[in-house]
Amino acid sequence: MTKLGITCYIQNTRLLSPPPSSRQHRGAYFIGPAHTVQFVPHGDTTTPAASAHHVDTLTRGSVMVIAASASLPNAVWGGLMTARARRLGCVGAVVDGRVRDLNEIWGVGEEEGGSGGSGASFPVLATRGTSVLGAGSHARPVRVGEPVTLCGETAWPVVVREGDVVVGDVDGAVRVPIERAAEVGELARRLKAIDAQCLGAVEQGSTLVDAFRTFRGKK
Repeated sequence: MTKLGITCYIQNTRLLSPPPSSRQHRGAYFIGPAHTVQFVPHGDTTTPAASAHHVDTLTRGSVMVIAASASLPNAVWGGLMTARARRLGCVGAVVDGRVRDLNEIWGVGEEEGGSGGSGASFPVLATRGTSVLGAGSHARPVRVGEPVTLCGETAWPVVVREGDVVVGDVDGAVRVPIERAAEVGELARRLKAIDAQCLGAVEQGSTLVDAFRTFRGKK
């Protein structure tokens, strides 16, 4: 998407669920419209509280997107939220902040696979790893369904709006402005086909330079 001038990459997102040791981790993938929420420090007494719970307002096929201040020590996503989100048909969560209850999160979906544990764990990506602290006295949700800024402390902040397309996998997460989704999708399909041609050539003994020159047009 950088070719289209779109700031898309949500920096430092790491796939915490499914568990890294599971066979689902490598193939974890989700795509859907964003459902956004902003967390502020509990000491912020001026910002009005959210009128509805951000998890209870998820819709089927959506992706939970959470923005939390980098200074917060607590988690803003955990096991109970995961269970409720899964029940509502949410397909994944992207958390600019911390997560807790990993064992519970990993367990959500396992019951669908029976004792063999072949059910798919709910995919969760987070930028700051884990915490043992709940939101409690540390943070509170305020704005639900409004634009949020992720990675605001970095040189590459990303604004995610309600309904923007969010894609996540083992490499991280990106957001696509909804009004440019078709354009981005077409470019992605074209680039994927080109990379497949490059791979085929390399597997037949081509150098990368020659493969890129032939299929990517690089000199």
